[in-house]
Amino acid sequence: MIRAKFPGICLLLALAAAPGLFLPGAAHAGPCPVEHVGKLGTGAWPVDGENALQADLARLHGGWFYTWQAKSGLSDPRFVPMIRSGRDLPQVFATASPVLLTFNEPDEAKQANMSVELALAYWPTLMATGKRLGSPATGTGNELGPDSWLGRFMAGAGARGYRVDFIAVHHYAQSPDIDAFRRRLERIHAAYDRPIWVTEWALADWTRPGRFSVAEQASFFRRASAMLDDLPFVERHAWFGLYEGLDGWNLHSGLVADGRLTEVGRAFVDLATCEAAPDDPE
Repeated sequence: MIRAKFPGICLLLALAAAPGLFLPGAAHAGPCPVEHVGKLGTGAWPVDGENALQADLARLHGGWFYTWQAKSGLSDPRFVPMIRSGRDLPQVFATASPVLLTFNEPDEAKQANMSVELALAYWPTLMATGKRLGSPATGTGNELGPDSWLGRFMAGAGARGYRVDFIAVHHYAQSPDIDAFRRRLERIHAAYDRPIWVTEWALADWTRPGRFSVAEQASFFRRASAMLDDLPFVERHAWFGLYEGLDGWNLHSGLVADGRLTEVGRAFVDLATCEAAPDDPE
């Protein structure tokens, strides 16, 4: 979930002003819980400018990021573009990235707000790029069953012979139940037989945005990241999100708040910079 308007948020992001804020990789103790650190990413956007964004992404060491936009002012090969809505179609060739994320929550009025029929009408334009295409990412709970938005889209794409290379999934959980998260992904994978990118995920109760503490978010992030790392059909996942407090949502899930890494941000760096232990010699 990303809103169309981003309020100004004061983020003190000058790394030079905060030497020693963190030491990459120094915090991790014990065996590395993930083997595929390149899966780990985040949804990010330049709320305080491209320079601040670049500095924060550099200290997080994530494997990839996206900004809900078709192009980025950063020259960073980790950037993955998104055609967020029909308005972005003229920018399909804006980057050299071999991957393209597509319509963000088309089933939501404040997001892409797009019918299945319109999304299918746009799809040949996206296929013409030759890029790997992610499915539209629906709101949580609208991706399974023949009457769901994604179910109808995938049925229509199949009938037309359209290419959809992976399924983009949003997961906002009201419970830190890792097994429930895993089972949901397994059902989606079984339904569509495609790899999965979890492009937004966090603990979230939209009726009580501050319900989960920073410590609870950090714990969920660590445990779920290990689970996602173990699932071979999950190619990438992106935590929501880089900054705390966007558009009034204070979920305590931001990796950066007031220019500093949060507890969740430190957990992110810990996983992004850890190294799996080598196999024991025989």
